[in-house]
Amino acid sequence: MTMVLDRSVESAIARLLQIGGRGGDPYETARRLSDVYPSLRALSQASVSDLCQIEGMTKKKAEQLLAAFAIGLRYVEEPKVETPTIRSPQDAYELLRDELRLLNQEHFICLYLNTKNQLIARKTLFVGGLNSSIVHPRDVFREALKLSAACFIAVHNHPSGDALNIVS
Repeated sequence: MTMVLDRSVESAIARLLQIGGRGGDPYETARRLSDVYPSLRALSQASVSDLCQIEGMTKKKAEQLLAAFAIGLRYVEEPKVETPTIRSPQDAYELLRDELRLLNQEHFICLYLNTKNQLIARKTLFVGGLNSSIVHPRDVFREALKLSAACFIAVHNHPSGDALNIVS
């Protein structure tokens, strides 16, 4: 049988087999697996007992490997979450309006965006009093850097019921 699994896939499998494992060389075991199961599909459809027939495979390692396939399958099947795109202050206002309009304290929120103006994260950085919220720029920028955000929009509410203030 021709080997279809490339070296990077074999290497990834070997790293999975190293986790909490004993026994032989995980890279050699991964090579043996690719000799018997020439594709990821074939490998993912093997049973624990089938995998245990391969020299170097234990029941624990076979279960770990199949669990990794199960996680990968769930990732592929997971529906893509729509991330809001914010192109104007009005978009930010509409995103947060219902949530913030009834609060009785000032909240300072930053919307962190990627290069396509899609929302990466929404962080409430400060909760203030009735009519003020103390904000330090380092906290705003620290989050932006941590998230690798291309830009951010700062928002705060007015508990008095006036419109939200949005600064981009």
